[in-house]
Amino acid sequence: MNYGYDTFLDVNFIRGLINNDIFMEMPIESQALFFHLIFNTDKEGFYPTANTIVRALGIGSENLDILEKNSFIEKNDNGFYFDPFSDEEII
Repeated sequence: MNYGYDTFLDVNFIRGLINNDIFMEMPIESQALFFHLIFNTDKEGFYPTANTIVRALGIGSENLDILEKNSFIEKNDNGFYFDPFSDEEII
């Protein structure tokens, strides 16, 4: 199944992503960052301003690493974070 841009605006889909132990055991800063990234993604699932969002929230960049480690985001060769759920893999 391909999860597109409109899927991420679906409350039930987001609820399914966050209502699990992996998400709930992450630091609150990482959780907040995930929400900001989801709502700032472009139609291709890229977060071109991930580091800007980190700075605006006043949190450490290690929160990007935590999200990546837990498979909520991925990093491509250009250093941009994108939504790993835009392809067929989903946790």
